[in-house]
Amino acid sequence: MKLTAENIKHNYQILIIKLLIIILFILSLINGFNSVSEYYYAFSDYGNNKLSEFISISINRSFLRPALILLIPLIGIFIGKKIGWILILSYLYF
Repeated sequence: MKLTAENIKHNYQILIIKLLIIILFILSLINGFNSVSEYYYAFSDYGNNKLSEFISISINRSFLRPALILLIPLIGIFIGKKIGWILILSYLYF
């Protein structure tokens, strides 16, 4: 199969969409961890069990939910077949 200019352009567009989803996931994960750490330092009682407090804040607050929702298209990127595209498009649709 010859690589025409249209095929190359199409492949770059797909690559750009996938890279944007990965960048959004990384940025939302960083933002979530920053929010959790700010909340921890503002409202924590600084007990002996700091890791469990950090995890309970992560679970009970909605700081990391956008990153969890972005896992759906991220899994779709790594699957790469038809079900992967369904996962990617389901995120973009909703």
